[in-house]
Amino acid sequence: MAVNVANPGLIPTEMSHDCSAFHGLLGADAQRLFHTKVTLKSLFFHKIIYNFMLQTPKEGAQTVIHLAVADEVAHVTGEYFSDCQVVKPSKLAQDEEMARKVWFVSKKLVDLRPDEILC
Repeated sequence: MAVNVANPGLIPTEMSHDCSAFHGLLGADAQRLFHTKVTLKSLFFHKIIYNFMLQTPKEGAQTVIHLAVADEVAHVTGEYFSDCQVVKPSKLAQDEEMARKVWFVSKKLVDLRPDEILC
């Protein structure tokens, strides 16, 4: 069994419409950048982000599809993929202490019992 991480990138889907972090990227950051309320200039900035930084759902799915069907990654495991390529994760993603904290909080949130822990 191979286990990898696939980063789909930023995708403007229905799920992201309710995501405050996504709105922050497209709204508050633009307002801070231009030090003004939403204007034609900041709307132009939004359009640039949409066209150059965000991917379509089809584009975002490519890495997941690649990992599911490509023969060349069938035996690759423990890697982080973005745009169908192995990439090095951020320093934060490699932080062992942070990983322990996320695991602890996750166990509590899903009410994981000790007998359900496999590792």
